Amino acid sequence: MNNFLSICLRLLLFDFHDLFSTKNNDSAFLVSLTKRNTIPEYQSVPPGAVITEPAKKIIFNAPFDSMHTYQVKVINLSNRTIAYNIRTLNMKRFSIYPPCGILKKTQNMFFNITFAPFNYTTENTKNDRITVKWINTPNNEDDEYFREWFHGDGMVNQHHIYIQYNI
Repeated sequence: MNNFLSICLRLLLFDFHDLFSTKNNDSAFLVSLTKRNTIPEYQSVPPGAVITEPAKKIIFNAPFDSMHTYQVKVINLSNRTIAYNIRTLNMKRFSIYPPCGILKKTQNMFFNITFAPFNYTTENTKNDRITVKWINTPNNEDDEYFREWFHGDGMVNQHHIYIQYNI
């Protein structure tokens, strides 16, 4: 732990020294400092509109003792390539495929939500929902998805689709 603290302290002192030293007081150095402390442009631009079909809720009909699958359409209405991530609060009951990916501008895709058999009378279903999250990609032509994009300081939009059960 002491090693870690000493390394952190040296890094802080190095940056402080560089900031106020006269030999590094040129515009290139100041630009590099600015770039180090700002978020990338793609993360500072709000992600465009995305809609789902259905928009508000999915209705599963009884009986609930067998698997049910429902298809949901996601449409990227923006003029940018986005990365999407689809989650649910109840990972034991629901599976989603594909759970994440890339959508080019104005492109759409379908994902399947499947729920495992369960006993409706004994399980809590009040909070069942799907959350679709999306973020701009660093390069507008990206084809490969990276989960790390969602862990930065960038703007992430989300949309909830609630799940209703008909008995």
